[in-house]
Amino acid sequence: MYGAEVILYSQAWFKSTAAAQMNIAKWILGVSKWCSFTAVRGIVAWLPIEVEVHIRRLTYWLKIGQLGMDRWSRQILDLMQSG
Repeated sequence: MYGAEVILYSQAWFKSTAAAQMNIAKWILGVSKWCSFTAVRGIVAWLPIEVEVHIRRLTYWLKIGQLGMDRWSRQILDLMQSG
């Protein structure tokens, strides 16, 4: 998911992407289309797409916050936070 750290996604996008992810996982596992999403997700150990995006955003912005003040990314973050 390139750019997940800074791109805003709609709930509709999350829903359609999660459905596609589950269909692929069910196909890989060879289970029925009636098998629950929770069971499939547990077997393949995938988190929901929305959770993955939030984790990536948090780690990205935490990494930016740990940069030195001589870095432009950090200076921009500080400007955004100051208002």
